[in-house]
Amino acid sequence: MQELVRNEGKTKRRHEEATRRSALLTPEQIEDYLTGLAAKGRVADTIENYRRGMRRLYRDLPDGDKVIRRGTLRHWREQLIEEGYSATAVNQFIVAANGYLDFVQAREFQVTD
Repeated sequence: MQELVRNEGKTKRRHEEATRRSALLTPEQIEDYLTGLAAKGRVADTIENYRRGMRRLYRDLPDGDKVIRRGTLRHWREQLIEEGYSATAVNQFIVAANGYLDFVQAREFQVTD
């Protein structure tokens, strides 16, 4: 019986992930994410770099539609490269955004390539 309950939980979680179409991005959630990083012992410079990247992502998302969907980060990465950001800066921004998506349990929207 316990195995059945465990499997039902996995199925429900997979269904929720499959039906979720986006992950909301708000200034409050960004700060919660950064506070969590500080609590984990991340150094101040890292947190500032992540803050800069997350604010940039928020600013670059369309007004009234501050959400991350499949392909959002891939498109954003291409935009940053076209704007002349260094590969290091772009990677830092993507790492910050992927970390945020992990924080809000929306890994399905991460960019991995």
